[in-house]
Amino acid sequence: MFDLEALPERMDRKAAAAFISRHFFPVAARSLERWPLNEVYVNGRVMLNTRQLVAEAERRLAAASAPPDPRKRRFGADSSAATQN
Repeated sequence: MFDLEALPERMDRKAAAAFISRHFFPVAARSLERWPLNEVYVNGRVMLNTRQLVAEAERRLAAASAPPDPRKRRFGADSSAATQN
């Protein structure tokens, strides 16, 4: 897919959002503010660790791709209708 060694060690949010959108799924730079990533301020700009960014994107993609847990309640499903005959 891509070589992490060839990528910069850190990216700003705009570059990170473009990278994630290109290789994983659409995301806005503002959305990355809520991701649990370590931030480093360089010349007043937030820089994100590239390895951490990729790991979090892979985690989110795997969680979204996982089959639903049958033990969890599905909203919108009427459970009382299923028990009545």
